[in-house]
Amino acid sequence: MKRKDTSLIIGISFLHQGIRQSVAASATGTFRVPVTETIAGRLRTTYKDLTAREVVDHPVIKFSDPVITLDTGEKVRVYTGGDGSYLPAMSEGIIEKHDKVENLRRKFLKRKEELKSRMSEAKFSKKTVESSDTVDLDSPYLGWDEYDFFDDYED
Repeated sequence: MKRKDTSLIIGISFLHQGIRQSVAASATGTFRVPVTETIAGRLRTTYKDLTAREVVDHPVIKFSDPVITLDTGEKVRVYTGGDGSYLPAMSEGIIEKHDKVENLRRKFLKRKEELKSRMSEAKFSKKTVESSDTVDLDSPYLGWDEYDFFDDYED
């Protein structure tokens, strides 16, 4: 069997009340974790899709001896000796490599929402938009304007 050149995480396990619990990665590479919040004086448990870094840094999981399982079948202990105060470089590198795509996706979606809000503000302020000013909201070059470069160089 040929080994893949990327080490992606397929699961994270940790000790919770003396039992090893595991959280599997979704198709997008995030982990669905129950998060308890206090809303209006009541406890409410919701599920959130967290990155591997967010799972490992979660206050409950951080000091519960987390272990990551790679797609090659290898298991890597996140914190040496279960001590959550120090993250070894090897664990950090694997986590960053795994989360790279999700972090880029989140930045893109954030930028997309900012542009949508600016476009809706322009509509409410009654600015006229020419028909040639169409914007592809899924473009990776969102917000890039070629005329910005020429503003500093006046004749």
